Amino acid sequence: MKSNTPANVPATISLPTTQKIPSTLRIVNVAFDVGSESLNWAMELQDQTLQGQCANSSVEITQTLKHILEQARQDGDVEIRVICESTGIYHPRLVQLADTLGMRTAFVHGEAVA
Repeated sequence: MKSNTPANVPATISLPTTQKIPSTLRIVNVAFDVGSESLNWAMELQDQTLQGQCANSSVEITQTLKHILEQARQDGDVEIRVICESTGIYHPRLVQLADTLGMRTAFVHGEAVA
């Protein structure tokens, strides 16, 4: 595909060399398998894969999410995205607590979890 811009046209926009390009945070996805009594989770960092399990209770989920955030921050500037299947009645607590801690949330279709 050819460009319509002639090769000899000087640049009309230039950035000063002192201007820094804004850095972006890396997003770390944490996948949760949500059950009525427990949640299993896994995430991949740059040099390791971490996984664990916690009870499906507010206290346990909050502690787990804080632990996950701490582990991810040791890996650099990151933002956490909690991913889970919409289970109907078992996932809302996880999503609400993740949101309260400033984490992103996303749902996946049940067939994608298998």
